[in-house]
Amino acid sequence: METFWSTRGVASNEQFEYWRDVICDAFLPLEPVFADARKFDGSVAAIGLREFHLASVRASAHTVTRTPRNITKTRTGAFFANLIRSGTATARQAGNEGEAAPGDIVLLDTDEPFTFDLRGTCDVVCLTIPQGALRPRLGRRGLPDSPVVSARTAPGRLASRYLSALSTEAEPDLCDLEDSVFDHVCYLLAQNTETPVDVSKRVALRARILRFIDMHFDDPGLTVDVTCDALHLSRSHLYAVLAEAGLSFAGEVRRRRLAAVDRDLTDPRCAELTVAEIAFRRGFTDPSSFTRTYRATFAMTPNARRAKPVPNA
Repeated sequence: METFWSTRGVASNEQFEYWRDVICDAFLPLEPVFADARKFDGSVAAIGLREFHLASVRASAHTVTRTPRNITKTRTGAFFANLIRSGTATARQAGNEGEAAPGDIVLLDTDEPFTFDLRGTCDVVCLTIPQGALRPRLGRRGLPDSPVVSARTAPGRLASRYLSALSTEAEPDLCDLEDSVFDHVCYLLAQNTETPVDVSKRVALRARILRFIDMHFDDPGLTVDVTCDALHLSRSHLYAVLAEAGLSFAGEVRRRRLAAVDRDLTDPRCAELTVAEIAFRRGFTDPSSFTRTYRATFAMTPNARRAKPVPNA
């Protein structure tokens, strides 16, 4: 069920005190600080799911701190993943500091003191992540190396897009997506904190996936599920490992099939085969779809390619 709070309708001199109560009710015990004596505007629209909690926060510039005293009152191990949609922010935690611009995500451990300075008129999507979903992915320390996940990195950019899109979804749809999509978001957020060993393992895993595709791309039955079963991976893990390098499973399979067909079309050993037969032996099952894909890739039809003279070696 969605819950909504707003300072509108609250007397100006009481708005910030009301806001203090709002963010404590919506999240955890926190200490907001508002230096400007003028009117404070703020609203929170929150949805509580089975494990995760998603909220859209719009507010005037202010600072939010989580103090040792707050932590003593409520220790949950949860993380706040704050997508900055407008305004800017500075985050400080565990001796690290980061600057966040629109599109960046501020990742904060609620079991450690932090300071979160919000500047300008702020629009933030906050995902509260239970500790079991993220902390085990953060290495030995169980903490992010930096409080800011930059949108300039592939994992940060994908996580940012996920959070932005999820903030527009209706509650029933979010409930249906919770297990798969939020797991993928956590995986992407964890990439910002990996050690060189973790990175090396991920690169090696991506190489294993691509080798499997190399070995089986001409099998029409090759699918994501078949690959995941063979390599003992979840679909979200496979997608994320490829996406980090700007790759997709379907794209890699299609690229290899097209390259193989292109070679076969000018191979004398395939001269007795029709174009459709060549396409089928390389994994394409729909001749019309194959022809469109080939033309879009090579700017000519398969028949035109076959008729084109092959340059002397």
